[in-house]
Amino acid sequence: MLLSLKHSFARYIVSGSLATLLHLGVLALLIELWSIHATLATTIGFVVGSILNYLLQYYWAFDNGGPHAKRFSRYCTVSVITMAINSGIFWSLNEGAGIPYLLSQIIVTGIIVLLNYEANRRFTFA
Repeated sequence: MLLSLKHSFARYIVSGSLATLLHLGVLALLIELWSIHATLATTIGFVVGSILNYLLQYYWAFDNGGPHAKRFSRYCTVSVITMAINSGIFWSLNEGAGIPYLLSQIIVTGIIVLLNYEANRRFTFA
């Protein structure tokens, strides 16, 4: 069991890292090229990264298959909650504390990564 948890967590970290890089890229692109408000840009980046993350988690990290309808609806539930947490903390750091947007997002990611892993492991892909 412990080996299985280590294996899924390692794959989760890889898939989450790729999704985070995509999120950060979309965030920077939206702000730098189109001057979109940072909190809106991070929310859009979160959604884009979440799509990649779901596919990687479904097919690779948790590797348990199951019907997409059930898994995807659960994933959306978890994602909406973590997106709200992400956006709220990001806004507090970026707007409230004046921390640059990329650093704000990196801090937020560090805060929610374990919460997201446990929610997806125990609920989405259980």
